[in-house]
Amino acid sequence: MRLDNGKFACRFCNRIFDKGSSVTGHSGRCKNNPNYKKNCETISKTQSGRKHKEETKRKISESRIKFLKENPDKVPYKLNHYTKRSYPEKLFRNELERRDIKGWIEQYQIGLYSYDFAFPQLKIDIEIDGATHKQDKIKEIDKKRDEYSKSLGWRVFRIPARNLNLDINKVFEDLFEFIGGEDTIRKLNLYVDKRKEINNLKNKIRKRIKWYRKKSNKPEYKLEIKSKIKNKKDKKNIRIKSIEFKEKIDNLKNKRLEILKSIDTSKYGWVGKLAIAWNVSHTQVKRYINKNNIDIRS
Repeated sequence: MRLDNGKFACRFCNRIFDKGSSVTGHSGRCKNNPNYKKNCETISKTQSGRKHKEETKRKISESRIKFLKENPDKVPYKLNHYTKRSYPEKLFRNELERRDIKGWIEQYQIGLYSYDFAFPQLKIDIEIDGATHKQDKIKEIDKKRDEYSKSLGWRVFRIPARNLNLDINKVFEDLFEFIGGEDTIRKLNLYVDKRKEINNLKNKIRKRIKWYRKKSNKPEYKLEIKSKIKNKKDKKNIRIKSIEFKEKIDNLKNKRLEILKSIDTSKYGWVGKLAIAWNVSHTQVKRYINKNNIDIRS
């Protein structure tokens, strides 16, 4: 109904609107309307749309699968998850690198699926499963995925993400057992050969030393060195500055120790008080105490 001020109000709940069209739309869905349930049913029927037949659904799925096989970069899972590496995946990757294991590829693409970590030589797929993989819907997806991998001759090893945080060494022991022991890894040369890396480093250092020797024999380089240490006064100034700097550090240490003695370390929140007094962060306080072996026990 129209009001005197030019606005409109609902006849069921008296809600005010600026436009008449918005009132008509609201009044049909208004909960105070006696025909509310009937209106909702009619709206749901009109908006539900036409359902596809089973044959058309099958054709759509086949065409969709064909398209994704031809364009693996446009797989929805890969678009949503490829760039977002989880924390457990980072942990597993760092541990592989720390143990000097090679032959693995991260986000290895096979058909529509991309494996978290794969050993193509051994045909082993390693999956890091988070909490969402406990859901029934995702369990079915994982089952289909594993069946597809097994049909291609791959073996699947699933690691719960929680286990990586609890005991990563136990995870790798189970992985080595699944692969067939550490002997199989050595036979297939999946350990990084550190001798080559060391030899490359040695060669780089030798080249660098030769370059410095050649440069030092040049007269221009000698003149540069002489100009830097020309005056004895400069040397003296540098020594004086270094002594002053050491004195400043010693004074700062003494001041900090005095402040530390005045604070009761047995009470909660003493680190925060020290950080404010020293004008540093909490972590810097802890580092300073550990570095200087200061006994904080009262």
